[in-house]
Amino acid sequence: MSHVLRSLAIVKADWDRIGYLLEDNTSNITMRLRQLGTRLKLPMISTRIQGGGITLARLASINRGSHLVVCLVTERKTEIAKAARAALAKLGILILNKRDLDAESLQLFLQVHLVDRMNEEVAARLPTPEEIRDRVEKDIAAFGSLPVLPQACRRITVLDENLDSDIKDWSSVIEMDPLSAAQVIRRARSPAYGFSGAVTEVKQAVVFMGRNAVKELVVSGAVMRSLEGVGTEFDVGEYWIHSVGVALASRLLSFPLEEEQWTATQRKDFDNFELSGSALELLRRLKLWETLTLEEGQDPFVGGMMHDIGKVALFCCYPGVFSAIRDTMVSEDWNVPMLTAENTIAGGANHTVVGRILATNWQLGEQVCGAVEQHHAPDPDDRFSQLLATADFIATGVFPFPQEATYPSVKILQAAPEPSTGSADSPHHGAERFVPEGLLG
Repeated sequence: MSHVLRSLAIVKADWDRIGYLLEDNTSNITMRLRQLGTRLKLPMISTRIQGGGITLARLASINRGSHLVVCLVTERKTEIAKAARAALAKLGILILNKRDLDAESLQLFLQVHLVDRMNEEVAARLPTPEEIRDRVEKDIAAFGSLPVLPQACRRITVLDENLDSDIKDWSSVIEMDPLSAAQVIRRARSPAYGFSGAVTEVKQAVVFMGRNAVKELVVSGAVMRSLEGVGTEFDVGEYWIHSVGVALASRLLSFPLEEEQWTATQRKDFDNFELSGSALELLRRLKLWETLTLEEGQDPFVGGMMHDIGKVALFCCYPGVFSAIRDTMVSEDWNVPMLTAENTIAGGANHTVVGRILATNWQLGEQVCGAVEQHHAPDPDDRFSQLLATADFIATGVFPFPQEATYPSVKILQAAPEPSTGSADSPHHGAERFVPEGLLG
């Protein structure tokens, strides 16, 4: 590489408008991309860079403005498969083989892709959010492998939207998914439902538990199963408990506490909450079910379970990015939320944008897809996203993700006195006061 550095030095001497900067890891490079802005014209990224050069080049291309040309430098020509090379080319990424780079060829390359472009003096234009989303969609289609959601989840949520749906239809859908069927029957046998006989059929379980409880088990179980094989670097357990916490907080905050208007289903749901007197009084004083009124098709539990699915998609589709995000949070002593660290590392390709793509792929419907994308910055008129944002803030104080992420909002909530429940040795210590036993599995 020494001949390349000498060439760069010659270029700097000949063209006084040009300088160069060397970095050796993904985090530093992404920070330079943000710091230098339009002053940076041509990042040349090695495939061997710590954190993954191909992933970094893809993200740089997704976030590039009109001023930026992204170049990937390989160690050998056969290092990247032909199909991957074609996909990178479609993203506008130039590929150079290090062994082909001598002083003359490098200077010619810089002349064409750097000096001549600078002399054109075209006003730099940054990509719009719509352009970034379109680039992410194309990138994931070319490189990514999105998690798959079990069909039972989607079918149950569709049935749940129809108040007149038949119990037989619910049973049929669940029976087609043996894991969901086993989970529902096991939960129905719990003493919490007060049935002394044996529950052996899904239809019995649905009747005893109620549709909401069944839906919650199927949805939460489906999300957990979609994460199988994600890898040890991403703590599936911590992520899932955070999601369940947000889902249940959303339900509690939106539940109407006007007993005279309750349906039989709502009465059963309320009994399942087993709220303490102080919690009930607090919810009644807040009256969020009146402020954050939901429209038909806006399911608080499903929205809560799905709100952060983009974090899983980021991990699956962009290898090495999650580690870089976590390292950024650690370097800030956990004093920044994950979204801030994501914006530093991934730019516009953060978990809200990638999450919407996955939510669309999972056919979750426009209401949930929109909330997945907007839950960190909800529109003033978007009550559903506002509800999820509020529930996320509260649940994060109990179950942050990652678990060590005690940034200011978490510290504020954790400073409040907590009831003494659960053993400190339990893997779900503290979860009992927020997540029902059946959802912890």
